[in-house]
Amino acid sequence: MITAPCPPDRLARLHDHRLDVTTDIADTVADRVDLARFQTAVESAVADGLLPAEIWDAYRNHRLHRAVNVGLPPSSSRERVAAHRAARRLAPYIDTYLGPHAA
Repeated sequence: MITAPCPPDRLARLHDHRLDVTTDIADTVADRVDLARFQTAVESAVADGLLPAEIWDAYRNHRLHRAVNVGLPPSSSRERVAAHRAARRLAPYIDTYLGPHAA
């Protein structure tokens, strides 16, 4: 069994997004709406040919998937590099639709 360390900032994000009795439901809904708008905007850009589908796949499969699902196997350096490059290409969408959530 391999234990992959989890960066402290990721743990904080996961902790911040847990739904419990102290969480304001409006904040949770707003976060989900922001993610839905972000996804729609990026998928439209891919459909219109403004972004290659590989860029969205790399970002979605590494950054978004790993932020939501805990316990995944460690990612390869190739996946991390592809996600980093994808994040740079998606920066305008991230800034516009996710704003303060993207930090």
